[in-house]
Amino acid sequence: MGYTIAGTVATGRAAVEAVTRQRPDLVLMDILLPGELDGIEAAGIILDRHHVPLLYLTAYADDALFDRARITAPHAYLLKPYNDRELQLAIELALQRHAQDLQVAKETAAAAEQQDRRIEELAALLTALIEGSTDCIFAKDLEGRYMLCNRAIEDLLGKRRDEMLGHRDEDLFPRQMAAHFRADDARFIASATTGSYEEQVLGSAGLRTFLTTKGALMIDGEVRGVFGIARDISERKEVELRLQTLSARLINVQEAERRRLAHDLHDDIGQNLTMIKIMLQGIARLSAGDMAVVRESGELADRTLQRVRALSVALRPPQLDDLGLVPALRAHLDSTCRQAGLEVSFAADELPGMLPDMTAIACFRIAQEALTNVIRHAGARSIKVEVRYANGVLKLCLRDDGCGFDVAAALTAAARGKSLGLLPMQEGGMRAGGRLEVVVRATGSEVCATFLLSGASP
Repeated sequence: MGYTIAGTVATGRAAVEAVTRQRPDLVLMDILLPGELDGIEAAGIILDRHHVPLLYLTAYADDALFDRARITAPHAYLLKPYNDRELQLAIELALQRHAQDLQVAKETAAAAEQQDRRIEELAALLTALIEGSTDCIFAKDLEGRYMLCNRAIEDLLGKRRDEMLGHRDEDLFPRQMAAHFRADDARFIASATTGSYEEQVLGSAGLRTFLTTKGALMIDGEVRGVFGIARDISERKEVELRLQTLSARLINVQEAERRRLAHDLHDDIGQNLTMIKIMLQGIARLSAGDMAVVRESGELADRTLQRVRALSVALRPPQLDDLGLVPALRAHLDSTCRQAGLEVSFAADELPGMLPDMTAIACFRIAQEALTNVIRHAGARSIKVEVRYANGVLKLCLRDDGCGFDVAAALTAAARGKSLGLLPMQEGGMRAGGRLEVVVRATGSEVCATFLLSGASP
């Protein structure tokens, strides 16, 4: 048949030793051999150690014996008695199957090696991204122990990584701050969600402000802990605070200048125009001739006086300083809505004395700007204004029955400098410590400003 017989042995132990010594290309193994190892046991050892193609020879065909033999995964079976042709076919089948197994194993190993290389490349890339980031990146297990932290956290805390891995927040931060971090972790783990928020972290350089994105760490569909990415925005917050302070100073200067101009217009120029009007009226009564020019001059002086008074009120309504927010709003609404042909409904609670000047100004300017927008753009027939006060909270709301507008588009346009309608209201509310909300419905729009009055009695 063209094959060389390397040797024959009579026991299972001898078969194992012969294969180890000679390394044949094929093993013909009788299932039943005498000795401590039968043919099946010897075949299992040979296949496990040497991966040599193995052909079972047996005169027995009972199921139990074949079940034992099948476990060893031989390459072929041959039942006795057999002829040379059957033996040759069985040998070729075993060799062919072994060759196929080797090829599959080779391809599997190559694919596994390629996958391992890809995993190593991705791991190296991920490590480079994590370590190269200036953001603090970390992960904790369900017990709050740090499993991962990058160089940015080392720089923040002034600690080595081995001083942080395996430790909890209680080991790294003040007790109250650690409790806050752990409460946030528990919230995201329980909800299996991700969220972003600002928080303060005490590091080696002092207290810093971070914009943190934190969420549940999901692995194979299960929550295994929490991850976080925190960006230091301390410098940006300082710049924002300086800008807000500067903006507040500019607004204060603007309001002071408005007050001065309004006072000058009302007291000085207004009084002078009033005297001119009175004098012209006196001349008209005393003179017997044609005094059409004098009467015309008096009428011009009267119109100019009304215009000066209107400008004075627009710059700084005197009721705001003399009587307070509610009378000033009522007077402004009555005058403006009457001229615009707009039906107005006004309701106000009793306020706790004189409001802080910045709050009163912010409320009045928000109402003034919102009313102007309604008249110019909403096409409304009526507007309802309410001033409510309860438990130290002041709330101003304006509701119209107009066509509404796209809030997002208006804010985008404002950010590009194309429209400033909402910005003065937002910034004015923020400077006074308030919050502005704009809601647009099919039946119209609603603008609400809320202020917390410090020290006010509920």
